[in-house]
Amino acid sequence: MLVGRRLEKTVRRLAKKKSFAERLINESRRSRRMQREVSLSQLQRNAEDRDVVFVPGKVLGNGVLTKKLTVGAFSFSRTAISKITATGGRPLLLEDFLKEFGDARGVKLIG
Repeated sequence: MLVGRRLEKTVRRLAKKKSFAERLINESRRSRRMQREVSLSQLQRNAEDRDVVFVPGKVLGNGVLTKKLTVGAFSFSRTAISKITATGGRPLLLEDFLKEFGDARGVKLIG
């Protein structure tokens, strides 16, 4: 997992949209206690099938996911990874997500 200045450099280098990069950097600066945690049931409620979403925090494996999503996040629980891949979706950590969706076009921020 990327942390601190290394995370900031990576985000600034890979994110093509400045407002998206600033939002991710601000979220990464939150204390561990204040970092966002999003469950799969929240993704199920707030995203449509085949959406591309980013969670500025950790994705937890609580709940049921039936939609095929591309999910980017700072981190994932093991259960979340297995449930996302079981539906045909893709869990991507920050660096991989930004390489593919750095322009933030069509990306929903959830959390």
